[in-house]
Amino acid sequence: VLVTYTDAEERTIDFLSTSSQSQFVFGGDVCDKGYGSLEVTRQLVDFKERYPERVVLILGNRDLNKLRFTSELDPEEIATIPIREIPGPYWVSPQQRVSPYQYLVKLILTNEDISQESQIPDSTLAHYNTVANRLRWMLDCTMGSQGDFERRRKELGDGSSDDDVVESFLSSVQPGGIMRRFLVLGQLAYIWGDCLFIHGGVTDANFGYVPGMKEKVENPREWVASLNDWLRKELLGWVEEPKWRPSRRYEARDEDGNGDWSARGGNRVIAYVAPGSEPTVIYERMFNNRNNFKECDASTARSFVTNGIKRIVVGHTPHGHSPTIMRSSMVDVIAADTSYSDMKAGDNRGAAVSEVVIGKEYTNVHGRLPDGSKIRYRLHSQKGKGDPFVGRMVNFPDGAKGWFVKAKLADEDAYVISQVDGFKVQYAKLSTVELRLLVEQLPHTTPHEDDSVSIDIDYPGGKTTLRG
Repeated sequence: VLVTYTDAEERTIDFLSTSSQSQFVFGGDVCDKGYGSLEVTRQLVDFKERYPERVVLILGNRDLNKLRFTSELDPEEIATIPIREIPGPYWVSPQQRVSPYQYLVKLILTNEDISQESQIPDSTLAHYNTVANRLRWMLDCTMGSQGDFERRRKELGDGSSDDDVVESFLSSVQPGGIMRRFLVLGQLAYIWGDCLFIHGGVTDANFGYVPGMKEKVENPREWVASLNDWLRKELLGWVEEPKWRPSRRYEARDEDGNGDWSARGGNRVIAYVAPGSEPTVIYERMFNNRNNFKECDASTARSFVTNGIKRIVVGHTPHGHSPTIMRSSMVDVIAADTSYSDMKAGDNRGAAVSEVVIGKEYTNVHGRLPDGSKIRYRLHSQKGKGDPFVGRMVNFPDGAKGWFVKAKLADEDAYVISQVDGFKVQYAKLSTVELRLLVEQLPHTTPHEDDSVSIDIDYPGGKTTLRG
């Protein structure tokens, strides 16, 4: 453990190590999905401000999309712009897209003695068209933050009104506000030694791309520097012009990516963190189209290795109850988002927690699974050192595909293997002996009877017999 709370109230984070070499990297998405967003943000900002060179805050989509509050929740805008003219979020599929007008209509039909949209008086629509309801719409229908309005109310304390909740969100992005401080202190990517930290991912599709630049940046270190410089300029633009220009309201994106993004300050980074935008490090994923194990794209991996980068640490995409390691001959990927560790728990996490420690030549992972089991393993850059199985594919002789080694159990000679298909995650446990036979692909023919070993393996969806 490198960081811990230093007070009984658990409000102040600090380093345990006195070494100036140790650092803390937060991977993004500080809010939206649980209770205590304000407090967690405050703790991270405090930590960063005390250790500006040792604490790194990577920004995610759930952080940067809060830039929208200053323009889209401006009370004057809400009072003057006809709600029927405001579109739904373009990044949501047409079948699921909900405009603020549609949201209010549903709210009115649910709460009032009115059965049809055509019966809603303009006065009733105006009564419901409040900043609070527009904030609910933004959270529920455009940010994937269903329930966060009420979670914020609970964090503020019993008796907090709708106006109190609205004020909490709006003040957080005003000068001195905690979310604004967090954003200004953050960055899109960070390189430490041979390790790249990024929120979403990097593939052949987005590597080297910087919004506004005509040519790709081929050197990954220069690319990261250029991305962070671009972000700082966008944030400065938002600080200087936080609201819509009067004649440019709701021009949320530029269709060809090369035109005028000046409808509001920070407009391009707001689009950059929305799904389906221009190539982005926020929404790119390191997994295949079924959200399962995939090695880093070969062309990108070669560029990284040439420039001394051998590990990529990402978040954004929840991938089971513990970090997922994807190893290859060139670049290892460490996917550390475990926010959906236990979907039966109220916070979707339950008891599961893991820590990833990056060293110059090693990666240490230890933690606890939802059932209380402990995991612990070390990966090493030198061949022959570190765990030989975590991050490798498992080849079942009966043809079952997509299984990979998830983690080493700390208290028994066994491993957890996993398979992911969309949002469906499966797990199984194999002993080290069983795993060695599978990973090393020993011959599965029947040997002489006097020296044969037969092992039956059960796993979700199948059963196989190994002989070796």
